[in-house]
Amino acid sequence: MTLLWTLLIVTFVFSAIFMLPTRWYTGFASWVKNSSSKHGLHVLEQELARQTQGRQFKQDKSFLKDGVGLALDLTQRLAFVAVREDGKLKSAILPFTALKSHAAGERRDSGFYDYYIDLTVADAAHPMWRLVCGENPELAASVSKALDEVMAA
Repeated sequence: MTLLWTLLIVTFVFSAIFMLPTRWYTGFASWVKNSSSKHGLHVLEQELARQTQGRQFKQDKSFLKDGVGLALDLTQRLAFVAVREDGKLKSAILPFTALKSHAAGERRDSGFYDYYIDLTVADAAHPMWRLVCGENPELAASVSKALDEVMAA
């Protein structure tokens, strides 16, 4: 009987010891994710400020805080679009009339999903923008709905 209790106690102690790093790793991963999203928001806001230099741009509907490079000025009927391509951030401010169509999609890579919106615009220099919404299908649906609303108006 004593051997059984000893075995149970040893098992419990080892389980507790091996559980601690998992909590630490989870907390650290959460901190890294929050830090990365704050940096991404800062970069997108800086790019918006650079693009709107000397112009008024009111973010009536913005997805920048979610890490998606799309902000809409409903009053002036302008859209700020930004994507990261080849390690660089590309952006433009386009009138709503330049927004032609959009399509939602998903990409699977080793069991992970990325949802995105492909936005087609009337711009010879950059006719297609892929707005990546990460692993969040609700965010992709929200971006798609916002684009539906501005294209229909």
